[in-house]
Amino acid sequence: MGHYYYSFKSFLYLEKFAPSIENSNGKIASASGTFFQLMSGKLSSDKMQEVIGYLVESATSSIQSEEISKMVLIFKKWGAENGVKFYEQSMYDEGY
Repeated sequence: MGHYYYSFKSFLYLEKFAPSIENSNGKIASASGTFFQLMSGKLSSDKMQEVIGYLVESATSSIQSEEISKMVLIFKKWGAENGVKFYEQSMYDEGY
């Protein structure tokens, strides 16, 4: 499992090296799929924390920074309601 997670990481790097709306949309869709897998109990919260960290980092340079910021808020709100604490930290600084 975790295909959305790996898709997210792929689109993250594609967007970094070849910025386009398609790559940005792919990254956002993959992050949503990763979140769905977390809600379904098919993915660990650690992977979602990593996705959130990458989203926070990429929100400053992304074409769709407003949408990304809203997604992160939704992810964090769900986490608070379900006993999962997510932090807004950059994954690039953590060595991932």
